[in-house]
Amino acid sequence: MKKIIFIYAIIVFAFTSCCDNVYINGDLDGMWQLQKVENSGDATVEYPQDIYYSFQRNLTFISKMNEVDVPLRLLGNLYYDEKDNTIIINGLRHFPDEKQVVTVSTLGEFMIFDTETKFIVIKLDKNQLVMNSGVYTYYLRRW
Repeated sequence: MKKIIFIYAIIVFAFTSCCDNVYINGDLDGMWQLQKVENSGDATVEYPQDIYYSFQRNLTFISKMNEVDVPLRLLGNLYYDEKDNTIIINGLRHFPDEKQVVTVSTLGEFMIFDTETKFIVIKLDKNQLVMNSGVYTYYLRRW
């Protein structure tokens, strides 16, 4: 009986210790809906409410959901430095066909304008993410 309790305790400890490492990016990890994008250069504001960013571990998954046939989806690399308040997204590929090259015009549909984009995090909490790419400021809400 003591062996069963000991084995059960080890299994419970193993599962709980693994779960602590799932969200390595703190409040950033999860699904976010893009609410608006401001261009500081010419003061235009766009409201693309059909774009969703998902951050999980070292991956970024970006979806554009209001497409006629199939939603556009991109999968890429995520580098988040909590100390410097920076997010770098690069290596974006089409999903599920990762061999299909992503063009700059395709990235524009997702409100991303370069193959590697560095964001400065202005605000990040459990409900809101505000980040700036130098020219554009992105306002996202937790989805």
